[in-house]
Amino acid sequence: MSAATPAPGDPIRAERDRFVAFAFAAADLLLEVDDSGKISFAAGALKSLTQRNASALMGRPFTELLADSDRALVKVLLTSLKDGGRLSPILVQLANPVALNVMLGGCRLPAPHECYQITLTVLSARMPMEHRAGERDAATGLLAKDDFAKLAEEKLRHNSGNYKLSLVEVDGMEAVRERADEELAEGFLAAVGRHLRAHSADGDAAGQIADGRFGVIHDGNFDASALYHQIAELASAAQIDDITVNAETVDLNAGALSETDAARTVLYAINSFSSAQRGEFTLASLADGFRHLVAETAAKVRDLRSRVATQDFNLVFQPIVALDTRAAHHYEALARFNEASTKAGGGTAGVIAFAEQLGVVAEFDLAVCERVIDLLEKLRHGATRPSIAVNISGRSLESEIFATQLDALLRDHPGITGDLLVEVTESAYIVRMPEVQRLVTSLQKRGVRVCLDDFGAGAASFHYLNALPVDFVKIDGRYVRHAFENRRDRAFLKAMAKLCRELGTATIAEMIETESQATRIADLGIAYGQGYLFGRPSADLLAPSVPAAAVTDNLNRTMTARQAARAAAPR
Repeated sequence: MSAATPAPGDPIRAERDRFVAFAFAAADLLLEVDDSGKISFAAGALKSLTQRNASALMGRPFTELLADSDRALVKVLLTSLKDGGRLSPILVQLANPVALNVMLGGCRLPAPHECYQITLTVLSARMPMEHRAGERDAATGLLAKDDFAKLAEEKLRHNSGNYKLSLVEVDGMEAVRERADEELAEGFLAAVGRHLRAHSADGDAAGQIADGRFGVIHDGNFDASALYHQIAELASAAQIDDITVNAETVDLNAGALSETDAARTVLYAINSFSSAQRGEFTLASLADGFRHLVAETAAKVRDLRSRVATQDFNLVFQPIVALDTRAAHHYEALARFNEASTKAGGGTAGVIAFAEQLGVVAEFDLAVCERVIDLLEKLRHGATRPSIAVNISGRSLESEIFATQLDALLRDHPGITGDLLVEVTESAYIVRMPEVQRLVTSLQKRGVRVCLDDFGAGAASFHYLNALPVDFVKIDGRYVRHAFENRRDRAFLKAMAKLCRELGTATIAEMIETESQATRIADLGIAYGQGYLFGRPSADLLAPSVPAAAVTDNLNRTMTARQAARAAAPR
């Protein structure tokens, strides 16, 4: 151990020795830092932790010992301490080349000393700075919304009835960087994140739901008044005005729901609140709305599960025709719930969107697949053997459980796979693309053709087309509707058709309503069309308004042309 030693006979020597002994009972390094942030005393494992001796440290800025990423944070935390105040231990990293993770603690001595006493304690292992894997907000270090929502779901799944969720709104954070010195703003945001984590159940169960809006999962011991006080002091230390803090707590209580459904309900509620507009609520109304939303969502989950279990929905079919012959190529199966069950949820599309957000859409998609496969089995030996496309959410395709169940279903019905198509919907963003690629490839090996739905409607369309070896691309109807009124849409439609031809992928245009549209779309090289011109959705699979002949010929011609294009394409 080395230290800056007081002169012989110094009257405070005995007092300091006692203080040093007390500090070293739990720490590896003790520092005294003056109001300007410079080291005035150092003792402990100086060489191993700083690679300098005590005399070399005297008068140097304390933050030089810390990694760049932690300097602003610690500066604001120390500045926020009042006389006699104590800093709760936080995890920080020492500067290179040591780069050890250490626990930093400290206090501010009252007058006349007016300095900071700081301890650094080496952790037993070179543990990562963050306890839990997941995407994090760069400014606060908190879990990003999606990973925090998953954590809330995980906690609820293993909940013994104790976990609660506190919603915290720090008003004024959006303009922090505009109102404060850059270093102080950086330190303030990081310090807010550390304090929120410190109030959570395991020290890392806090997340940023939206700008200035946070969630903290805890065991009921959340101290809102302490958090208000801490953030107020941090704002003062960072010279930031007009920061206000509000918090409300809700139970993560499964109630009448299973733990799985309750967890998904909380996930849905968090996602809903993340998109709520400011000014539409106070935090009290937000929390109250959260409680009502959880209750309302629970009821919708039960209703949806019941409908899926009993297959309480209808299917209607809309033809997709070859534009050159107008013969039906295949039919798209569209699910329809009754009006009473969908009135409050935006119709069938609203129910499906709800199922996607809640994470239960795979069960519904599988139920639709079962209905369509049963129908194809009944029709396979008939005079007319149609092909039917089923819409499947990207969320479902990501699910290993869904993939396993669909595989089992297709194994039990090998005779219909050539008549089945899958339309990959883009309403939910695909995150686990490798899983989806494997499933698409597996489906195609069985003879199931795959279509990318609503191409051009979302930002990920071209990414999906590049990643997935689909057989068809269905071009979003808005380009068709305005293609001959809007030069840009027409150019985009033409470019999409050309790209798909070069990839050997057939194209389908949606929302064709007039003969003029059909002719012009065909002139652009698009092979297939769908819309009211060829038939509205009908419970009658082979609607008389649409020619049903030559289905097989059209399928064979399409497959042959596509295979030839792919074989000729440069590799």
